[in-house]
Amino acid sequence: MPPSEARTFTDLIYRATGWWPQLDPTQPVNVGTYGTIDKETGRFQPINDIYNDPDVVDKVPDLALPDCAPARGQMSQKEWVVWTGGEPQWQFNVDPAVTFASILEGLQLDTAPRKRSAFLIMDKFQTISLPPRGLLPKLASVQELKDMCIVTDVRICSGYLLGMTAKAPGKPARASVGDGRSPSASVLFHEEGSRLPDPNHYTTLLTLKMLTNPWKSWLFGRTRATGGRPPTGEPFENISPPWGELDSDGNAASVEDVYDNPDSPGSETFSDDI
Repeated sequence: MPPSEARTFTDLIYRATGWWPQLDPTQPVNVGTYGTIDKETGRFQPINDIYNDPDVVDKVPDLALPDCAPARGQMSQKEWVVWTGGEPQWQFNVDPAVTFASILEGLQLDTAPRKRSAFLIMDKFQTISLPPRGLLPKLASVQELKDMCIVTDVRICSGYLLGMTAKAPGKPARASVGDGRSPSASVLFHEEGSRLPDPNHYTTLLTLKMLTNPWKSWLFGRTRATGGRPPTGEPFENISPPWGELDSDGNAASVEDVYDNPDSPGSETFSDDI
């Protein structure tokens, strides 16, 4: 996948969900993993994890306690769909006898003119998270985690489809995702993993947090996650994609593009609804 497509896909999914997409869901990422972000593509690059790094465990011995282990949520029996060309997300019931591949067969999505849209479908998804209280503040003084992104939540599933549509030429169009083997010309790329009995097989979405100076982040606009509001005093904050406004080709948008785009984050910066 070219860097511009990876940037666009990451940006679209992040804006729609607040989650960081894993561009290759076949690569497992565990809660507690820390690493960096490739600024060209948006790919998360794991380095180690807090539970297995002896330097981190030595400074935060509570990591060995059962209460500090990742918490596993209940597995959903529904598909979870993200489609940035319309409603941010929706769910639909699926007969257990129906295969995931047959759900995807013939799937069509309406595209907007001169605009790319991203899609992500997960089957039998489950969320795993760091313990909700107490652990992150204890990690704030760990030097090894400075300037690192920490995975605080992952969403895993037993089957997935992800991709992005090509730009419609000048009017709304219907993009056919295809039969699971070959996408139509209106789909820029797509990738899928088949439904498996093991729900831990694919890692599709991440929550990434970073230990930062929150006032500096707010004043210099480094994050869209806080909606422009002053920092809360939490030692870690959600990170957002490491680029500004993008045009539909994944390149830096001009000033005119930003002001002409009603979805620009600049128009939402101080909204209390974010």
